[in-house]
Amino acid sequence: MKIKIKIEAELDLESLFVTAIEGGSNYWCSFEEDSIITIRAVMPKSEEPCFSVACMRAVVEKGVKVPVYDAEDDSLEPIGYLDYSLFEERLGKMAEDEHMRKHLLDMVNEEYDANTADVIFQYLILNDVVYG
Repeated sequence: MKIKIKIEAELDLESLFVTAIEGGSNYWCSFEEDSIITIRAVMPKSEEPCFSVACMRAVVEKGVKVPVYDAEDDSLEPIGYLDYSLFEERLGKMAEDEHMRKHLLDMVNEEYDANTADVIFQYLILNDVVYG
C-alpha cells in the first residue's frame, strides 16, 4: 500500500535562471533581439546588469512573457515562452513524473548542476524535455 503526500517547497528561481541561461540550456535556448528588448524594457541594464537575473525578474516580478528560440534553428518563430503564469502548472506536471521529480528535488535541496537547471528550464518553456 502506498500513500501519496504533497510537500510544499521553495524553488530558487534566480539560481535556476542563472544556471540555465549561462550554461545549462545555451546549447538549445536562444534569446533573440525581440526577447532582449522585451526584458530590457522593464529591467534596464542600469537596474540589473546581469541578463539572466534581468530575465528572471522581468518574467517573475514584472509578468513579462518572453519568447525563446531554438539556438540551432534560424526560424523566426519562438519555440516557447517564459510565462510565469504557467510555471506552477508546468512544475506540477514535472513533479508528478517520477523520473523528472528528482531534478526538482535536487534544485530545492541546492544539489543541482547545469543539467538539472536545463531540465527544469525546458519544462518551464516547453512543458517537456525536448533537448538533450
